[in-house]
Amino acid sequence: MRCAKKPVQGYSFFRDGVLPEWESTKDGGHFVLRVETPAVAAVWLDLLLACIGGAMPGVVGVRAVAKTRSVKLEMWHGAEWDDVQAWLEAQTWPEARVVGHKMHAGL
Repeated sequence: MRCAKKPVQGYSFFRDGVLPEWESTKDGGHFVLRVETPAVAAVWLDLLLACIGGAMPGVVGVRAVAKTRSVKLEMWHGAEWDDVQAWLEAQTWPEARVVGHKMHAGL
């Protein structure tokens, strides 16, 4: 098996004491959003403010990873994540959509 060795370009912001590693949030997981390039700044700002502002205690970090035609944003959560899912479902971003959710336990 061959893997392409290209650098990953992205940003991450995590609460103090949480690393952007699955092992750091083994009781949690993350939601994955695909965002069209023109809307990245607005959606990223919303996710950052949700993490920083403490409106959702379940959010422990956010990550942005550049892809070829879009940007993948991840909203990482701890064990309590119902409020995170409800918040994401209430957003009205026409250029962004939740495309997945992964729990970190067992990974």
